[in-house]
Amino acid sequence: MNTLSILVLDDNDDVRDEIVEFLELTGYTAVGLRCASEALKAIEKSPPDILILDLRMPDMDGMQVLEKLKAMNVHLDIIMASGYVDQEMESKAKELGATAVLHKPLAVEAIIAAIQKTPSYKRKS
Repeated sequence: MNTLSILVLDDNDDVRDEIVEFLELTGYTAVGLRCASEALKAIEKSPPDILILDLRMPDMDGMQVLEKLKAMNVHLDIIMASGYVDQEMESKAKELGATAVLHKPLAVEAIIAAIQKTPSYKRKS
């Protein structure tokens, strides 16, 4: 299986670092960023297979990131993660291209299950 590249965008350093460490231990190539604008530049330059995206961040919220990615016509699988998701927000995220919406606190089983449901995982396995 080819290694999936995963970008974790979360402004909470502890959460982001734990997810990246877990993904690397699981065999994925993972990078973490805390700033949405920095992540958009990185994605434009070299898109990962999967983006794990926090909803609430100081410089730009996850919905705005989804809208910008859609406008950039970038093809990647997006897993939204937040402790503040309601049904309407979840539907909107999926309309904008999110493959899955996970509720924080994140369980490692939920992260793996969401990754395994993405088209990128299915293509590379």
